[in-house]
Amino acid sequence: MNCRLLVPSVLTLGALGLAACGEDTTQPNPPAAQVPTGPEAVVASNTWLTRRDMPLDLVSQAAAVVPNAQGQSILYVIAGRKVDAFPSGQVGEVRAYNVATNTWNYSRRDMPAALYATNGAGVINGKIYVSGGLTGNRSRPPSPALFVYDPAKNTWTQKRNMPEGGAEGVTGVIQDKLYVVTFSRGLPDGVANFFRYDPTKDSWTRLPSPTNYFSLGGGGAVLYGKLYLIAKPVLVYDPATNQWTSKGPLPGDLTGAPVAVGGKLYLFGADTQPFTGHPGIFIYHPLTDSWTQLPLLTTLGSGNPAELAATRVFLNGQPRVEVVGGSRPGNNLQYIP
Repeated sequence: MNCRLLVPSVLTLGALGLAACGEDTTQPNPPAAQVPTGPEAVVASNTWLTRRDMPLDLVSQAAAVVPNAQGQSILYVIAGRKVDAFPSGQVGEVRAYNVATNTWNYSRRDMPAALYATNGAGVINGKIYVSGGLTGNRSRPPSPALFVYDPAKNTWTQKRNMPEGGAEGVTGVIQDKLYVVTFSRGLPDGVANFFRYDPTKDSWTRLPSPTNYFSLGGGGAVLYGKLYLIAKPVLVYDPATNQWTSKGPLPGDLTGAPVAVGGKLYLFGADTQPFTGHPGIFIYHPLTDSWTQLPLLTTLGSGNPAELAATRVFLNGQPRVEVVGGSRPGNNLQYIP
């Protein structure tokens, strides 16, 4: 998720122990109202579809997409916090959603630790990397752990810890390396830690912190080989120069679930934080450093849109956005850009 540690939290970012699961099968889904019975081949742009509900009422979860052997987008929703269980209620469960068949797989292996508000998830060579997170009450130190999930083997591996614990951050992948911006305990306002992880060496490198990073819960994403943060103002990290630059101002105090689609950064949320404000789809155009806005045209599944996760998926070869999180019904929505 993508807020400060002191703010209830998203390009969001869950009992302890590795839980054994049964055979890797897709179990029958519970009945769901207003769920399309098959993949829609032609849908108008700026349209929402209600897909089969996520089987748990969760927020502050990590999410990532890894295609299966048939090339279908499989969305993995990892850990999180039960909606009605704050400040505890964290889980380590993993649920997999097949976009093409509109079904959930309940037999994925749990994460080794129950966490919520992680730094999000990144995919490198078909494996999902999840760092940091909270383990209960916010008075506890954030986790420094890095876990890697292999969907093909349905296994978790713990890698080298981050140099410091952190949570509610932003994760991006550039040239098969993991970039993590994270909020750690004891840092002053406007300061976040920034690390790079190299999977080939299982090592972390501390990088320059973003300057005056006052996150509003808008998160960030990778576009054109650079990491963009939705902050005041937009901040951009270029790995070629190892420097941050500031861009233009935001059209408001934006909070929500971010995702990169078609060379643009989409934010599904609201223009005022924390829980009230005018909902919308806010689109950042990095090539012109400008914003456009569309009406949201749906009700998201959480009072705080920064507690949701938005992830790009493909259906019939076309990009779409899956927005998951919050309470049922309506905690799995699909947007057609």
